[in-house]
Amino acid sequence: MVLKKFNKYLQGHGKSIPEFNVFYLINLLFSGILEVEIISGDLSYGFEVDILINYKGIRIAIEYDGSGWHKDIFKDIDKNNNLFEIKIPLIRVRERYCPVMKNKPGLFIINRITRNNSVKIIHEEIFKLMPQISDIIINFYETNNKMSSEDLFLLKINREKIREIEDFEEHDELIYEIANEELKLMLAKKIERMNKLIDLAKNHFKYFTTVTIWNEYATLNGLQKAHFYISNFESWENALLKVHGTNSKGLRQEAAISQGKSHPHLLTSYEFYKSFTKGKRDLISAGAIRDLFGSWNEFKYQVGIDIIKPTKGSYSSCRHADDYLYKIVFRFPFYFVSSKKWDNFAKLKNKEHNEIIIPSSSTYSRRFGTFEIARQEILGYGRKVLYRKILNEIAHTHSIEFTTQKKWDEYSSINNLPNSKTYAYFFGGGMVQSKK
Repeated sequence: MVLKKFNKYLQGHGKSIPEFNVFYLINLLFSGILEVEIISGDLSYGFEVDILINYKGIRIAIEYDGSGWHKDIFKDIDKNNNLFEIKIPLIRVRERYCPVMKNKPGLFIINRITRNNSVKIIHEEIFKLMPQISDIIINFYETNNKMSSEDLFLLKINREKIREIEDFEEHDELIYEIANEELKLMLAKKIERMNKLIDLAKNHFKYFTTVTIWNEYATLNGLQKAHFYISNFESWENALLKVHGTNSKGLRQEAAISQGKSHPHLLTSYEFYKSFTKGKRDLISAGAIRDLFGSWNEFKYQVGIDIIKPTKGSYSSCRHADDYLYKIVFRFPFYFVSSKKWDNFAKLKNKEHNEIIIPSSSTYSRRFGTFEIARQEILGYGRKVLYRKILNEIAHTHSIEFTTQKKWDEYSSINNLPNSKTYAYFFGGGMVQSKK
């Protein structure tokens, strides 16, 4: 049968054969008196139903509830309540295995006997249910007292047409044609609706990033919220692609790059940037940035910060450029004598959250092979020569106090400087030799 072949195409657009059967028969009975539309998926009305029947602004809706799509009764109850609030009665035609729902004011439940969805069975059952559906529609408009007596009389006359139909299958081609035309019309309306939504989002593109941000902005400015976009584009990601040409990950990457460029001096250390962004809801966290780009190095590269290429035997996770590694050591050479001393210093310094970020000893080891090689490469001498040089500089800087062992030990203890034993160890002749 034609409709059977058409079924998959209909389902791909959120429609079904039973829905078009009901639509076709309502049109067959009441065309020219009632305006009948299929509006499922179109949220421009402010609500969503399968079929909307309208007579001079007085509306009643019909939903066809397939058991596969209507397992969650709470969603159906929410729709019932929403329509009740805007005074639109709802007729629900429910398949056999849908959750049980009862009649209430403004809600009319009609149950299909079987779940068999063969075209023949659908025709037979929908035809058998049409008198019940048409009675609800006619009674609604009759009790409303806003339909003219002539139109009401015609509705009652036309209702009898359904009893005259004997061959269900002779209507296959007609249902196919009306379904095909309606689907074309719906798709054209959807494209027009989508284009309007895209234009709207582009006019406010700075806020069209996440569902939460857009909903907050849309609420304040009376714009269509995120669920309109999700309904029409099937997902928020698809809507972002249409508006921005990229998905949410791409947008977050762009935002992270912009954030990084605003304070590049903080990017040299992942741990430091992690501390910097902690608790700041307006900033993307270091962890989120690393996840977005795959590595901290890749993020720095995208921001435009030069990253060093690892030498043979080193690791690819070095986070600092060569010139920065050298500058830090030249600024604090006294601490660059052992990996332990340097790491303790770096830990204390980085806790201050200043603009200066001290790389760990492992960073130097990865870059130069070992910490000892790094010291010799950067400072040009071994540990003992370095200590002597630094100790001499300290002694000359504090020459007034650098006189007797007792006086110096008291002074060095207060000011966190090397004591007399350190000088004796490195110079052999004690403090006097060092001072010279």
